[in-house]
Amino acid sequence: RENASNAIFHFVNAPPKSISPTEKKYLIKTLHSSLDDVCSAVRRYAGASLFQMAYNNESNDVTLMLTHEDGTLLSTLVVLLQNDPNSKSRANAVWILFYCACSEKKSNVELLGDQNGLLDALAGAICDDTCAEVRTAAAKALRKISETINPNMKSHEALLSSLLKASARWNDIGHDYYEEESGNSMESYDDSIGFGCFLSESSKQKQ
Repeated sequence: RENASNAIFHFVNAPPKSISPTEKKYLIKTLHSSLDDVCSAVRRYAGASLFQMAYNNESNDVTLMLTHEDGTLLSTLVVLLQNDPNSKSRANAVWILFYCACSEKKSNVELLGDQNGLLDALAGAICDDTCAEVRTAAAKALRKISETINPNMKSHEALLSSLLKASARWNDIGHDYYEEESGNSMESYDDSIGFGCFLSESSKQKQ
């Protein structure tokens, strides 16, 4: 299984090929099932493959990922982010969410916001994850989603709650902590400032 998932990873990372939508759906299905594998290496390779597909930022591919089996792939990514003991698997999961949030299609970002528990999971990762990369990626993902979600969308309340949770925690921890932990805090700290800005702006829009 590890060799097969590694082969798929290299296939996805190779120069673009002509793959039909049906074949892409099957590829996503295979990778999705591999995210639940008991072997951490298989989970990492599967996550890295999905990461590459999201990173390529082809809107149709991102839509296929987000709508796979009525959002079950997103549910799995949330579970990985919250519970996987391997930090690389958690990092893959949250980077996938970030690059999906970079989609040019607003409807794709709305799907992220509408996914049950996703925004709260990002805020939770910012607050509590032991891996600096996961915390930073979660900060970027939540901030990116915040750029699209507005008061007319059903996920706006969940967004406000998540921004408040994340912003309060970042303020408690402070800049020096992240500088010491990650060695790359300025980018992360800028995201924390962004939380406050988006929280303020979203609250004004709601009023």
